[in-house]
Amino acid sequence: MIEETVEKLLKEALHQIVRDIEEGFKLSEAMAKHPHIFSQLYVNTVIAGEAGGVLDKVLLRLASVLEEEQETKMGIKSALRYPVMVIIALIVAVVVLSVFVLPTFIKIYQGFNVKLPLPTQIMIFVSNSLRHYWFITIPLIIAVFFLIRFYINTPLGRRQWDNFKFNMPVFGKIYTKIVMLRFASMLNVLYQAGLPILKILDIVKITIGNVILAKDIEGIKKDVADGKGISGGILASKYFPRMVGYMVSIGEKAGALTTMLDSLCEYYSQEDRNALKNLTSLIEPIMTVVLGAVVMTMALAIFLPMWNLISIVKQAR
Repeated sequence: MIEETVEKLLKEALHQIVRDIEEGFKLSEAMAKHPHIFSQLYVNTVIAGEAGGVLDKVLLRLASVLEEEQETKMGIKSALRYPVMVIIALIVAVVVLSVFVLPTFIKIYQGFNVKLPLPTQIMIFVSNSLRHYWFITIPLIIAVFFLIRFYINTPLGRRQWDNFKFNMPVFGKIYTKIVMLRFASMLNVLYQAGLPILKILDIVKITIGNVILAKDIEGIKKDVADGKGISGGILASKYFPRMVGYMVSIGEKAGALTTMLDSLCEYYSQEDRNALKNLTSLIEPIMTVVLGAVVMTMALAIFLPMWNLISIVKQAR
């Protein structure tokens, strides 16, 4: 693996893991020293595999989960490539029109004592901000961007952002399916590895990647500690689809939780693939509408005053 690895940090970590194993450390202990490469899910799965003598099986299962997540990430990037390019093109178009085209029309409009329509006033404001006050406008835009990022990283901002992910137009349902696949996959891997259920919920809570869902998982953990099953807490959460709770409940009552989790993983895996395939076809008309609205606004901003001037000239004659 060291010889085949190109990425520098991973190569260094593998060298250190080899040295640690030669000194008598377990594989899991050696991996745990590199948390930036091997997540808690990864390390704890290896720990369970070592303890149960089924390291090969749990690693194969973990590989399937990681491959599924990587495929999902690539699908999302592919689907978002088109809208990102459109947004960049729109920004460039607005900047070019505001800096190079609109000033010519502004000089013409200033020669006539007419009230300019709102789209034109907005474009003039944007033009003046970019041409005469760029040293304020550009740093202000950058500051707002970093301020939003800073707020999202605060506890309150993270909760609001993670809650918004479930309620996003178009993307909310897709995000829910992706998170449910991650939840079912991690729970299944660790459960099959033989870890205690409380330890499993602790790991899933940390690695799920959503603080709102992590809070609900903490509630599920309390139910389990009180001697209840995990399905009750899942059904009580508004973020878990009812089907997930019902299938987990059936698995618990029938003593076939692994089978139900396998079915959930297969279902959400197929749902994710279908959703990502449909996402591109859904985004295209939305971006066409957005592009048309922006182009129409810019056209009206430039030509509406001109039409008003033509009407004034005709009336003067």
